Amino acid sequence: TFDCTVGSPPDGTVPAGVTFHPWCVGGADEMRAISSDRGFGKNGEKYQYYTLPTIVGMLGHGPGTARGGAVDLLKMDIERHEVTVIASLPDDTNQFRARQTVFETHLHNTYGMFGRPVSHEEWAGMWSRLSALGYGTFSYEPNPLCRCCCEFSILRAD
Repeated sequence: TFDCTVGSPPDGTVPAGVTFHPWCVGGADEMRAISSDRGFGKNGEKYQYYTLPTIVGMLGHGPGTARGGAVDLLKMDIERHEVTVIASLPDDTNQFRARQTVFETHLHNTYGMFGRPVSHEEWAGMWSRLSALGYGTFSYEPNPLCRCCCEFSILRAD
């Protein structure tokens, strides 16, 4: 589990079998401001973001390792950063590949961090990229509490 917006959980609160990393996931390995509904980043603090391929390597799950580069399920709820994360996925599926991905899209100006909603070009580019990587949608569920949010479930046809 990766989440840089909640701080480090108190001892004993992370379930057995789950490893928690207070890392930000984004489209580039960079320091940048975060967006959070929990107050993190309200003073302009910058946090380290990592791409999925970088995280795979940091955890020893990369190609050629005993764990390999495959991930069974990737769940993202990263406040609009899903657009850049998907854009940054490598063409080489041996570098990082998730069989199934579930993510919530955020089309609005999340926490005022982006200055505008998602553009038509970004939206179309995200779906084009997923298609090029072999993903297809098998389920979607609009969020009744957020008109600009929707949960998508996609599967990679290998």
